[in-house]
Amino acid sequence: MNIVAICPTVERLDLVQQLVRSWKAVAPKPAPQLVVLVMGEDDGTAGLCKNQKLTVIKQPEVLPFAKAVNLAAKGVQADWLLLLNNDLILQGGFFAALDEMIAHNYDIIGAKLLYPDGRIQHYGKWYSLDFKPFHVLRWQPADHPDTMRPRPFPDVTFACVAIRKLVWDELSGLDESYSNGYEDDDFCLRARDQGGQIGVHPGMLATHLESQTSGRDNANKEAQWLRFKQAWIDTGRIQWPLGMYQGWSQV
Repeated sequence: MNIVAICPTVERLDLVQQLVRSWKAVAPKPAPQLVVLVMGEDDGTAGLCKNQKLTVIKQPEVLPFAKAVNLAAKGVQADWLLLLNNDLILQGGFFAALDEMIAHNYDIIGAKLLYPDGRIQHYGKWYSLDFKPFHVLRWQPADHPDTMRPRPFPDVTFACVAIRKLVWDELSGLDESYSNGYEDDDFCLRARDQGGQIGVHPGMLATHLESQTSGRDNANKEAQWLRFKQAWIDTGRIQWPLGMYQGWSQV
């Protein structure tokens, strides 16, 4: 299975060093291609990645997440894209779990992400009664029993996600009208509209330092929510039971 990983980064050599170290430790041999999009002033990240024989794309302008990922994915020939935030530390067994989900015909595969203190940061998303996406079991212990087996979900974060390239191409990548917020939710909903299957595997495990890159201030967060609300909620495109938190049986 041909996988290409993409990591956008802005001036955080320390974070990329951690990610690359963990990538080298968990990736199969030979390792999949890892493309690092270095935006803004280069603080040595490009040199580090070249020394590690990774693919580097230099982009002087700091782009929003959707534009950055779309740029890095342009022209990629692969069966799967693996999107990685620069503030991840991948754990052992990651790729074996990914292979298992691929074998079960999922199209979008999210990871179990932990805060540095070991609590859960992400194990899939549901939607509240007002159709707002939220992280399931956030801040619960890492060994919470409901997060110890693979599960389907209507939505996952794209901080760490594998996406079938055919689905990516059919949807023309991320919607660039979103600027650092809700572009992953929008993509998951569009994929589901076409019958895409979404899930999370606990073995795709990583520590996520979260929000280490600028661009997600509160004013922007509210603007992106309004963009998502106008596109999906005000138009009635999102409907029950997809958007309602009714328990595992509803996903």
